[in-house]
Amino acid sequence: MSKDKAIMIALFGPDGSGKSTVADVLEKHWKNAGINTVRMHWRPGVLPYRSKICTSDSKGGFANPCKTKLRRGLKAWLIFLYVVVDFLLGHIFIIRPKLKRGTIVIYERYYYDILMDQKRYGLSIPVSVSRAIASTLIPVPDIIFLLDAPAEVLYARKQELPCAEIEHQRKQMKKKLCRFDNCHIVNVERNSPDQVAEIILASIDNNA
Repeated sequence: MSKDKAIMIALFGPDGSGKSTVADVLEKHWKNAGINTVRMHWRPGVLPYRSKICTSDSKGGFANPCKTKLRRGLKAWLIFLYVVVDFLLGHIFIIRPKLKRGTIVIYERYYYDILMDQKRYGLSIPVSVSRAIASTLIPVPDIIFLLDAPAEVLYARKQELPCAEIEHQRKQMKKKLCRFDNCHIVNVERNSPDQVAEIILASIDNNA
């Protein structure tokens, strides 16, 4: 991949799929190649992360997704709008300028995660609304990668969610993300993080 080809990629996968580990490998690879990278965990963070507003909304959060308190009504809508505005402002003031300077942007989860797992964010918003926002306002990543493995394999790696919930998330992710032509599913059961990174790099080169 050339230094003048900046892209925005998004990594998805249930807990235990190794998103952060793979992102570490990718970041190291591009750094060694002299290519600047920036990591984003879910949202850009132009608007500050406020744990008092949303328990899961923290840079090091998502520790107890099953225990996140579900917000409804006006509070849920305010939190949702806060998130949407952050993605929009973040793309204008952070992401787009970095892409223009040749920086590769790596998102872990990205906005679409809200379409598949609102409970993680303590929200109760009609899916039709969050989907409409996704299709009209949220910039689409250049390429999306879904890190996937059987639910029992992912559960053995990270036991924060029951197998049934992990399987539900797998199905939702495949259903929602495979609608994008630029979505690639990568098997993380048979491939190590280094191998997954190699697959991702090859896919990026093929789509360049």
